[in-house]
Amino acid sequence: MADTDPLRPLLAVRNLSVEARLAGRDLVAVDDVSFTLSQGRTLGIVGESGSGKSLTARAIMGLLPANTRIAGGEVWFEGVDLRPLSDREMRRRRGAGLAMIFQDPLRALDPTMRVGEQIVEAIAAHRRIGRTEARRKALALLDAVRIPAARKRLDDYPHHLSGGMRQRVMIAIALAGRPRLLIADEPTTALDVTTQAEILDLLRQLQQELDMAIVLITHDMGVASECTDRIAVMYAGRLVEEGPTGAVFVRPHMPYTRGLLDSVVDIDTPPHALLHAVGGRPPALTEMPSGCRFHPRCAHAAGQCADRAPRLAPDGQDHRWACWFPLDGEGRAESP
Repeated sequence: MADTDPLRPLLAVRNLSVEARLAGRDLVAVDDVSFTLSQGRTLGIVGESGSGKSLTARAIMGLLPANTRIAGGEVWFEGVDLRPLSDREMRRRRGAGLAMIFQDPLRALDPTMRVGEQIVEAIAAHRRIGRTEARRKALALLDAVRIPAARKRLDDYPHHLSGGMRQRVMIAIALAGRPRLLIADEPTTALDVTTQAEILDLLRQLQQELDMAIVLITHDMGVASECTDRIAVMYAGRLVEEGPTGAVFVRPHMPYTRGLLDSVVDIDTPPHALLHAVGGRPPALTEMPSGCRFHPRCAHAAGQCADRAPRLAPDGQDHRWACWFPLDGEGRAESP
């Protein structure tokens, strides 16, 4: 049953930790992450590969890989903590309450089934209707995600479709249960710029029509700036900055966030300008540094950065960050 309390966030992740079993050891891959999301709003989770973005999303969905597990924290959706629920109870909520679009639709779709059959299967999992009616609704979903010649495409196999059309099919399947929360994991990574813009525009339109909340996982700060209300920046499994998108983009306080923003190339970038990149590489899960995990790559790091991890402000503060020497409005490190 949906929670209708207007004061309660649709999604509340509290102190979430995920462990991965590697080389005979349990290693913390997502470390004490907390955030909230209200109905109809979009949260962008950004960061480099390996930052824990997708693991966080999979933990919310209850779809973690076999070598990982939730080690602590809570995931509240519509006033219910999802963590203690059985697999059967989680299956009932997936699709009907929360749904996910995966990064690679060609791998996520069944290559042996026609597109229409896959959408009908998703509809049947959440609604007690006949096959004819389910197929009619599948056609309506393909129309809703703006697939041309939708009736013909019902009988196509995934390999008959372009990357953009496969992604639209994935969106149609995700919408089959009328979810109130949609998690989109790098939904435009493999697409050309024009198709990427079309998919993002489609998600915005569908969000408005359905009053749906979206968690958008991306490494592209340009995409995040256009499509989100709030930004959560992750690095090496930790949340290092979180706040309204405008505030984070105009005045980032965490040097890592500043580095990500400086790496964005836009139409105003001179054609022969040197491209900025965050120096160094993210740490491997087996080699996490002590203290602030970004300190080996940070130009502003001092002694205590290597010794003690700065704490993120409590959830609920509008703009929060984890840094001993946060940046001011001019990009200079402040005193702790």
